[in-house]
Amino acid sequence: MKYQLKLKTINIILIFFLISSYSCVPISYVEKQRELELQLTKKNSKISALENHLKQQNQKIQNLEKIALQNKIKFNEQLKVSSNTTTNIVSNSNLDNKETPIVNSLHKKGVYVITTDQQTGQKKKIPLYRKSYAVIIGIDQYKNLSYDMQLSYAVKDAKGVEDVIKKHFCFDKIYTLYNENATKENIINLLSGNLTNTSDQDSIFIFWSGHGYTEKTTIGGRLGYLIPYDGTFEVKKLHKNISMTLIKEDISKRIPAKHIFYVMDSCYSGLLAAKRGAPRKSNRDIDYLKEITNETSRQVLTAGSVNQQVLDGGPMGHSVFTGRFIELLKKTNDYITAHEISTYVKEKVFSDAKARNHKQTPTYGELFGLGDYVFIPSITKKVDNITDDIKKYQKELQKLNDLEIATKEANDERIRRHAELQKREIQAKLKAEKLKHQRISKVQEEMKQREAERKKKEHELIEAEKQRKLQLAFLKQQVEDKRKSLGAVSYNSLSPSATVKDMQEIDSKIFNIKEKFRKLLAESIEMISKQVNDAFEKANKEVKSEFESQADFEDRVKLLKDKASKKQRNRFNEAKTKIEQEYNTEIEPFINALKKLSAQEFHISYKDLKLEIGIYNGEFDVYPVSIKSLKTYNGVMLACSANIPIPRQEAKIFKQHFQNNILRAEIKGNFQSTNFFRITRAYVIDDAINKKYDLFLSKFLDLGNGIVYDCATQLLWLKDASYIKPHNGCLLYQDKDVEFAWKDAIRKTEELVFAGLCGWRLPEESELERMFPVYHKQELSPFINIRKSYIVLESPNYAVDLQYRKAGSCGSGISADFAIWPVRGSK
Repeated sequence: MKYQLKLKTINIILIFFLISSYSCVPISYVEKQRELELQLTKKNSKISALENHLKQQNQKIQNLEKIALQNKIKFNEQLKVSSNTTTNIVSNSNLDNKETPIVNSLHKKGVYVITTDQQTGQKKKIPLYRKSYAVIIGIDQYKNLSYDMQLSYAVKDAKGVEDVIKKHFCFDKIYTLYNENATKENIINLLSGNLTNTSDQDSIFIFWSGHGYTEKTTIGGRLGYLIPYDGTFEVKKLHKNISMTLIKEDISKRIPAKHIFYVMDSCYSGLLAAKRGAPRKSNRDIDYLKEITNETSRQVLTAGSVNQQVLDGGPMGHSVFTGRFIELLKKTNDYITAHEISTYVKEKVFSDAKARNHKQTPTYGELFGLGDYVFIPSITKKVDNITDDIKKYQKELQKLNDLEIATKEANDERIRRHAELQKREIQAKLKAEKLKHQRISKVQEEMKQREAERKKKEHELIEAEKQRKLQLAFLKQQVEDKRKSLGAVSYNSLSPSATVKDMQEIDSKIFNIKEKFRKLLAESIEMISKQVNDAFEKANKEVKSEFESQADFEDRVKLLKDKASKKQRNRFNEAKTKIEQEYNTEIEPFINALKKLSAQEFHISYKDLKLEIGIYNGEFDVYPVSIKSLKTYNGVMLACSANIPIPRQEAKIFKQHFQNNILRAEIKGNFQSTNFFRITRAYVIDDAINKKYDLFLSKFLDLGNGIVYDCATQLLWLKDASYIKPHNGCLLYQDKDVEFAWKDAIRKTEELVFAGLCGWRLPEESELERMFPVYHKQELSPFINIRKSYIVLESPNYAVDLQYRKAGSCGSGISADFAIWPVRGSK
């Protein structure tokens, strides 16, 4: 606020000085100054509004601090919770220690539930399992299926289940098989091999996410299959799949574990649960817990019935079935049985599908046994998750604090720059006024010395000067009306849009100042011309004296006219030089501001970019890639495209990862003009293999605005190699006119302004020779309309012939066969 008050005081003092310095300024001009004070008051109101905005941002940060504090309190409360039943992993020594309800690691003694006997009030231990195992299988990509039969979310669903049981439950080992690892051989080896080493006191949880299939037999009934990575839907090759009968009759009986719980998220998997589960009581007491854990069980929960397809688009980005399954496991703080899970999931999934006009009925079945599989949550892991949440909020809070500091520094810099430019602009107006008064005073002094008969014309000139004075008095107001702030002082000061807007407004200011000074110069020249015309008139009215000859008289008149002409030239040059110097001085801070803005580099992340790929070019082993911004920044679209060199085998993975939305794009660059974003870095990042593909490793980079960057020479070329057309470029010259045609070509390239960039020139011979393989299609490039011969910078009557790979004389002259291809440096 102190800085803003100081800025306001400086502005008021400058305006007061402007008003008091010229007593000859009309009353209307003074009124305009008062309007300027009113505008400054409005600007201070805007500053106050920005302060309120900063307060709101601070309030948001405080809210995040409260959330972090609430999570910390929640964490402490969960440590203090003492429920009637506590699920734990303990050794015998822990049973007598009431102050140690939580054990942080698995114990050789196995998994127990510590619960309270409702009759005696004593703590009792109920053994559940010696060890617990999980098998997670998910398949998106199938070796023998067509493209349209590949899946997109099965692996994501499986990894979601893997993640929740790792974070929240007690498992000794988790086996995972995804995509190409989930072959029939690997799955059977795991189920009928590794898991047969378990004991009759172990538990196994098996989750499947992938294709399922059923077929009707000729003698009635149905057979069901799970489709592994190398499986198929072909009727004659169904032996490549995993039969549900094999799972029910062989695998389930061969594994010695006490409890096995199958959860199948696939279409038509309901056949596996053909034997429905009997209703059970849901009492959560010691007797019930002992009953369900002592008995052997093989239980199944499928995503749908026999003939049903299952839905995607469920909670947390998973399928409806898996989403509800994960949702229940995440909010489970006590132990939970397979039967309880099935009851909840069946009800929720049926309701979700019905809301979408679809029928999906999860099926629960018991293959054999009276026991019930038990999921045992880990309190230690839940505490760790809460601690991680607290750390996450603390990191987020730190990021917000850092952003607040960075933004405040950027805002302070903008306020200072804005105030400095305002001050410069007012000073420019003061100097322009002084220059005008100096000129008027000089004219008045000369007019007083003139003859009496010139008083009438002198009066007319004074009246004309008064009109000019009134016009120039409005100059300050006109410029002030058009002047806008260099951008709202807000968090947008860090954005590309704000930078483009700043550059556009500074360009507008420079143009307005240039126009006003150009008008002053024109008026000065007009006034000087009138005064010199008077001198010529006077010379023409001279009378020959009787004492001079005719020749002497003519010499005297000529001398008077030459003197007037010389005076006119001197005053023209003096006025032009002075006004140009003042103009260059006044626009210098604006030019410096443009240079500073154009040097600011921006990083555009994948969230604001769209990535597209073309068809792989096997001849050159390159992949065409284009990156575009999802929006424009004050009318400027950010774009680039290139042919990235990628080996063929790697290109297949590249395409597959693109189709699965694994690839992301990033670009860096700066605004070299108000409509040209110069890209300095461009990457396609494959997070799956942790690799960056640099677009600048290609031969050429199309910057998306008619300009191509040559990555080898670091030059900028026009994409249209015949942008300056031969016939329009006046290149039809022969013999003696050759040098004129060459100079004309140089002039046209030097005057070219393309995408806001100047500094174009004719290429040198070595630079055009670089284009030989491009012309002969030995290199891929984005150029269009390439001609066979081009004029070069070396000398007249000299060109490079791309067709025959040579450089030399143009022969008899430069004809329409020779074209202009402008080039410039990349800076």
